[in-house]
Amino acid sequence: MNKEQLLKYYKNEPEIYKRAEACWDAVYNALGVDVNPLMMLGIMATIRIECGRDFIPKRENLNYAAQGLLRIFPKYFNAQTAAAFAYKPEMIANRVYSNRMGNGDEASGDGWRYRGANFLQFTGKENWDKYGLTNENCLDIQKGAEATVRYFRDRKVIDACLAQDWRRVRLLVNGGYNSYDEFTKIINAYKK
Repeated sequence: MNKEQLLKYYKNEPEIYKRAEACWDAVYNALGVDVNPLMMLGIMATIRIECGRDFIPKRENLNYAAQGLLRIFPKYFNAQTAAAFAYKPEMIANRVYSNRMGNGDEASGDGWRYRGANFLQFTGKENWDKYGLTNENCLDIQKGAEATVRYFRDRKVIDACLAQDWRRVRLLVNGGYNSYDEFTKIINAYKK
């Protein structure tokens, strides 16, 4: 995949085209001299899955109904607590992200402070510190591209991209196979 192939996909959507181009340029620059079309394909498709169609770095909002909490975070909620936490994103974040990933306890507020951010939804104080994210830069495209490329290198996701092992790419980024079918559709569409 090259830049023209990606942008061709968004030619009838000027705003998305512009943001996809900015994202491509930031990722390409972050990779430096070590650029390969399969790396770009894997990274751009991953960003598209993690951020959505608009290529805008995002913060995780965690605004879930009780049923969503029970489905997504069954380890942390039962029917009673899910009802009490429903539609309270800050409380939800502090519950599900406490005492792990370098975060303090629920009362520390670290779960909300270090909730998912940027292209890959970097979560937890350890990840924010490791990849240089702060409240001031956590939505910056260039910082997100640098963090994403570093993450892909650190976790050997680039190796999976080069092997075209797209299933492994999802596993290494997401910890599972969430959105795998959509991811492979995007991979195939970007390759055309």
